[in-house]
Amino acid sequence: NDFIENSLTKPIISIPLPQSSENTFVYFDRYDVTPDGSLLVVPIPTSIEGDYNKSEFILWNITTAELIATLEFNPVIGIGGYDSHPDPEYYFAFSPDSQTLAYINEKNNITLIDLNTFQTRDIDVEDEYVARYLAYNHDGSQILITNAKSIQMISVASGNIVWTYP
Repeated sequence: NDFIENSLTKPIISIPLPQSSENTFVYFDRYDVTPDGSLLVVPIPTSIEGDYNKSEFILWNITTAELIATLEFNPVIGIGGYDSHPDPEYYFAFSPDSQTLAYINEKNNITLIDLNTFQTRDIDVEDEYVARYLAYNHDGSQILITNAKSIQMISVASGNIVWTYP
């Protein structure tokens, strides 16, 4: 399964969809690869009639194109306006060690998924504004989230806010 560059310079790979998936098309502008290059994740809406709050993460082994897992997730959704149509690529990130997938869930908290056991852990984000972006720091010990009002750095181990701006 070689990567092929198309006219828009986006890599293309042929990978199987899960048997249970009703999707016949996956929009690959929404994807990420683990820092070690071993896994590909694609968020796929699974809802009917525009309910953006129902989705799955589909994980594949990049080398073998083997389907690893289908994980249900419910992304954060705002109420009207800018926050009502999330851009999933900003709502999830892999840890630098490629062992954890983090995303902003429907309660505006962070969910961490252990990619070895698929166990989850939530970190409460005490903020009334809908988070718009999530990223790990260089060593994976902290997660940065932003919203329309602030930037927060949160400890992965404790779930405590390390700092907030402003």
